[in-house]
This record gives sequence, structure tokens and C-alpha cells, in this order.
Amino acid sequence: AVRIKHEYNEKSEPSAKYLYDDKDKPIINRFYFYTKTTVFIEFYAEKPPYDLKRRVLRDLKQGRDLYKVYFDNEGRRLDSIVYTYKGKKQKIETTYAADNSKKSVVTEKYKKGRIIYKANDEAGNFYSEYTYSKKAGQLIRDCKMYNSKKEMYNQQIIIYNAAGKTLSLKSLNDKGFINFADSCEYDKYNNLTGKKLESKSEKNFKMFNRYEYDEQGNWIMKIVYFDDKPVYYVERKITYFQ
Repeated sequence: AVRIKHEYNEKSEPSAKYLYDDKDKPIINRFYFYTKTTVFIEFYAEKPPYDLKRRVLRDLKQGRDLYKVYFDNEGRRLDSIVYTYKGKKQKIETTYAADNSKKSVVTEKYKKGRIIYKANDEAGNFYSEYTYSKKAGQLIRDCKMYNSKKEMYNQQIIIYNAAGKTLSLKSLNDKGFINFADSCEYDKYNNLTGKKLESKSEKNFKMFNRYEYDEQGNWIMKIVYFDDKPVYYVERKITYFQ
């Protein structure tokens, strides 16, 4: 069994996450440090020796990352990522190696809070374009991916419900044939109750969850099934403060 504890501050913001080892000793897994404008987050491994894996600096007002750095098992710095923004219309993600040499630059463009373009290199040789439409209260996102010859090699169509949860994801190749297709179902609390994957390259599966809820509408028990067989369950103990 895996035991996890989440802690929150007086503003209901996450402050720490703990895992418990086989001796029921709490081990820090995630730590949050807040300033007036940012939060600094440290992520630790979920298995011994529970070493530091990455650090993230996030802007609280905009809710977006500013900086991210990764570490190996010896605590040495690996890649780091710097995020720069041009208002709300563009994000540039620059990745540096441990020796500070530039590895890659990814540029994303946005309109009305939605991504509309993504270039995977500085020259824009490999890029994606996104369009949106609505049907029966659902949002449909159509992403087309292009190579350096501006030939479309992949297309992904995602349908979201009114709460922004993914209802289906379909991946198509350049001939229009399906690579894989996901479909999801949710309960009235928008918790995932079922997921189905159909794929040519991966094993097909069906997964569904069963929940028990407390009086506040938060789940306190979840049983996870794969291919109609129960695999594991999760219990949550939630303490509420006035």
C-alpha cells in the first residue's frame, strides 16, 4: 500500500506532499515556498533514496512557469528550461544543457487563451497549427502537425466537455487512418469514471473507476479497474478546517 499526505496553507494553496515509507515514516515528496508573486516548488523521487529531481519557479498571478531545472541521482544539474512570454500571446521555451549550451527552442502562440501555433525548433521547420470549433456545448480542438517540407504527417482531434475535461482524442496519420483513439467518461463531479484506448501500435485497454464521496462531494475511496478486473484502490482522508 502507498500512503500519501497533502498539506495546504491558510489560503488553501498546496504547501507540501509526503510519501510514507515501509516503516510508515513520512518522506517529503514535494515542497512549496511562496513569495508575494511566485512559488518555488521542489519535486523529489517517489522511491529511495528520495532524491531531488527538479525545481520549478512559477508566477502566481499568471499561473505559469518561469524556470525549471532537472537533477540526476547524484544531485548534479541536468537540463534547465527558461520560459519567456510576450504578454499572453506568445511563450518561448528555451532548454539548456548542464554546460549552459542551448539545446532547443520551442515557440507557442496563443489567441484568447488557446494555443494556435507551436514551432519545435528556432527555424520553425517542424510545427503544429491548432483550430477550434464548438458543437453541442463541446469544444473541438484540431491540431495538424507539419514537417520541414510543410507536409502534414499527423493530426490530433480532441473533444472537451463544458468543464474542459477530455472526452475523446483521435490521432490520424498523413493518410487519414487512425493511429489510436481515446475516449473518456466522467461522473457529475467531473471525476474520471472510464477510459478506453484503441491503438494499432499499443495494447488496447479499458479502464474505469468507482468512487465513494463524503458530504462535501470529495471522493474518499477510488477503486481502479483494468479490463473489468480490480487492480488497486485509493483511500483519502480529508481534514477540513473552519
